[in-house]
Amino acid sequence: MPQVIRWKALLVGGDKDEAAFDNAPHALRQLLLAAGVAEGDIALLSAHEHDAAKDARFDNLWRAAERLEVGPGDGCLVFVTAHGLELGLVMNTAPRPYALSPALLDRLLAAHCREEPTVVIASGCHSGVFAEKPMLAANRVIYTAARRDRTSFGCNAELEFTFFDYCLLDNLPRSQDWPALASRVRDCVSRRETQRRIKDPSEPRFHIGDWMHGILPPKIPVQKLAALWPMVPADLGQAKAVPFGGKPGSQALVAYKAAQGDKAFAVHLGGGGWAWGARKGNAQEAEEGALAACARYAGAPCLLFAVNDRLVWHDQVQTTLARAE
Repeated sequence: MPQVIRWKALLVGGDKDEAAFDNAPHALRQLLLAAGVAEGDIALLSAHEHDAAKDARFDNLWRAAERLEVGPGDGCLVFVTAHGLELGLVMNTAPRPYALSPALLDRLLAAHCREEPTVVIASGCHSGVFAEKPMLAANRVIYTAARRDRTSFGCNAELEFTFFDYCLLDNLPRSQDWPALASRVRDCVSRRETQRRIKDPSEPRFHIGDWMHGILPPKIPVQKLAALWPMVPADLGQAKAVPFGGKPGSQALVAYKAAQGDKAFAVHLGGGGWAWGARKGNAQEAEEGALAACARYAGAPCLLFAVNDRLVWHDQVQTTLARAE
C-alpha cells in the first residue's frame, strides 16, 4: 500500500564559488513548499551564506537536522550538492573546507533520522561513494550523481543547475515513486551527456531500500508548478530573459529580437533548454524548427516562447496546464 508521509528536509549547497550549487537547494525548497511541506520543516544551509549560522559547516548541519525533530510518521529528506572527491562531497565553507564523508553523513542520519523513511540525494563528482556501506539501509533511498570513480557534469557559470540536479528537479513533479524517479533521472542525465559527446559518462548510482518501495515522493500539484516559473512580461519588447535560460538565454533573446523575417523561440518548460530559428517567408517552418531543436537539446518536448514579435509563452503554459489537470 503506497504510503504518504510528512516530509522534513535538510537542503545543503556546499560550494560558494559556483552558483549552480546554491541554485539547486533553493529550487528544491520551492518544489517542496509547492508539495505542501511546511516552511518550518525545511532547513536550507549554503556555503554562499555570509551568516555563519547558515553556512554549510557540519556543526550547522547537525543542529539543523536536530531542530527538524524527525519522528514517527515523518520522512527525512537530505539533499547535498557540491564538488566531490572519493572522500565525499567538499563543503567549501569558512574558515576552512571539509569533506562530508559517507561516515559523517551516516552518523547524522542515525542520530536525527533514525529508522524513519529517509531519502539521501548526494550530487557531485564521485558521489557514488554514498551508495555504498555504511550508507545502505532498508529505510533509505539513496541517489548519487556519479559512480565513485566518475565525475558528474554541468557545474559551470553558464548553467543554472548541474546535469544531475536539473534532471532531479525536472522529473520529481512527474514521478509516482522513487524507483520511477531514479529511472527518469538516469535517462535524463544520459541524454544530456550524450548530446555533449561526453566520453566517460557519470553513470549515477541509486539504492532503494526494501522498506521504501511503498513510500511516495512529495506530490506536487501541477497547478502549483506555474508559480515556480520565472515571471515573464506580457510583451516581448519588455522581456529581458527566457525562463531558466540564464545569461546565455538572455543573449540568445537579444539575437532573436534583432533577427529579421519569420522566426520562433522555444523553451523547455522545466528548464532543460531553449532554441530559436528563422525561416524567411515561412512562419510554420520557423516554429517547427525551433521546437525540434529545443526538444533535441532538452530531451523532452518544448513550448513556444515567442513567434515573430509576439510573446506567446503565457498561452502555451496555460494550455499545457489545462491538459495536465
